[in-house]
Amino acid sequence: MKKIFNAVGNFIKNTPIHVVLIAAALLLLIGTVLTMSTVLGKYTTQERMYGTFSVSNRLASRFALQEHEAVKGEDGSYTLHPTALVTENTYKLIPGLTIPKDPYISVENKTSIPAYIYFEVVEDNVSSSVSYSVNGTLWTLLSGVTGPNGGAVYTYSAGLVDSTSSGLDRIPILADNSFSLPPTPITGEAECLKFYGYMIEPTTSTATAEATFTGTVIDPEPQD
Repeated sequence: MKKIFNAVGNFIKNTPIHVVLIAAALLLLIGTVLTMSTVLGKYTTQERMYGTFSVSNRLASRFALQEHEAVKGEDGSYTLHPTALVTENTYKLIPGLTIPKDPYISVENKTSIPAYIYFEVVEDNVSSSVSYSVNGTLWTLLSGVTGPNGGAVYTYSAGLVDSTSSGLDRIPILADNSFSLPPTPITGEAECLKFYGYMIEPTTSTATAEATFTGTVIDPEPQD
């Protein structure tokens, strides 16, 4: 009666020293049941510190990509739990809904060593009728730059961050902390929207965000 597509990959392999990475996946998996669309949405995160502990810890004590738990109401709509943070949310949705979703990057105890913060967004068969917007105030698209997983890359608009930077505990990715579904059923292949987070120390004090990202070798997420 229903067809569910699952798309959760392994995460990014080891990367060069001075790079702190995490990967996150927001999976919008879309199928059809009779005359109604059924959407299974997942958001997963995994953290890793690369290099020796002392090197990994030189940028921050913690770098995470996370979101609040989605709570389903009796009417089928969702709200976000005010405090509970999760590494995965699963949704069963109907057409026309706007779904609250607040993925954000969090940096704790940033050291004095300057670094750039980025995220990469990868769209895999995502229909144009599934709507979301990046927070254009906090993030700047690196035009023409492609991430290791083939997605568009955004950099934190504040530029280099260090121990004096404020507001790093929560840097929202989406403008409205939500995504919207079309009013009519969607058919076709599974749809997948993934976010990956990066924090990279530049090799020189004058290196731009673009040069720092493109000059760093980052292995893509392994494919099944």
